[in-house]
Amino acid sequence: MNENEYGFKSFSSFEERENRRNQQKIGENRNVRNEFLFKTVATQFVVGALLVASLFALRSLSPNTFEYFKNKYNSLMKRDITFEEMASAFKNISSVPEKKDDNIEEKAEKEKAETTQAGTPEAAGGEDLLQAQDKTTFSPVVVSENLVSPLDSFTVTSRFGYRENPISGKYGFHTGLDMAADEGTAVKAAYAGVVTETGFNEIRGNYVVIEHSDNTVTAYYHCKKILCEIDQNVRQGQVIALVGSTGWSTGPHLHFEIRINGVNCNPEYLLNEISD
Repeated sequence: MNENEYGFKSFSSFEERENRRNQQKIGENRNVRNEFLFKTVATQFVVGALLVASLFALRSLSPNTFEYFKNKYNSLMKRDITFEEMASAFKNISSVPEKKDDNIEEKAEKEKAETTQAGTPEAAGGEDLLQAQDKTTFSPVVVSENLVSPLDSFTVTSRFGYRENPISGKYGFHTGLDMAADEGTAVKAAYAGVVTETGFNEIRGNYVVIEHSDNTVTAYYHCKKILCEIDQNVRQGQVIALVGSTGWSTGPHLHFEIRINGVNCNPEYLLNEISD
């Protein structure tokens, strides 16, 4: 800078003034970027923490739903898919197509042929409700008499609740418990009662339904052979059938259901009572 004839100082050039302004703007922009970066990192941390907390809560409150989402996520990550396929996969979580797969029977027969070892974790099957509505409950149930396990030894392969059907691949509500065991294993009546239904169904295979006291009904699906008759009185623990892989099934197992007042309940609650 230099002094003019009046003794006032002035900038020596226009460029010097512009340089000062530019430096000031650069400093302001740097502060804005730093603030934006801090907010972005903080937001990501909070969202991540909420997501982790939500997953832990879901796992505690609804283990079946948590397992479904985990399996669905793992299956998506194992293959290359387009955005449209991913969107369609997540859409299936809340909506189930009602159109029947024309190749369901062929697929079931193929999976049966591939399952050679009895009681393997792949042994599951059966039909599912499209929506649980008021026909099912996750609430613990209490009955007046202790249950006898329908199988002496088994592996749980598909739990009560929402799942991807192992035959149709559709998302629905599994109304019972799939218990894998060796083919020919004895199936016992959970309670004393009267046999109200026996027969064969394309989906359920060979099945038995028994009515008990306290408005309780038990059902046994996918049997190899039925050893009781309609209107027969059966004792608790009496052998009523043999484990098989009939109907919609990927291997030898028993689909076991409990209904109280017409509502399907989780059999594991009552099975856990006799194992405690």
